[in-house]
Amino acid sequence: MEDISEKIKGKIKGDIDKLQEKNQRLPKLVVILVGNNQASNAYVKGKVRIVRKLEYSTLL
Repeated sequence: MEDISEKIKGKIKGDIDKLQEKNQRLPKLVVILVGNNQASNAYVKGKVRIVRKLEYSTLL
């Protein structure tokens, strides 16, 4: 049985791939962190990990 999160990630990747073909632009996650809050760092680290698994670029 496929994990729900994997199913959602697959749908997102498909949707973004379609937009990329239509617009000829590469998606990118850009994050600006202010300060050194551990909870914020952990949250952003999780988002970056997901975006990289989907094979899109990130910029911190």
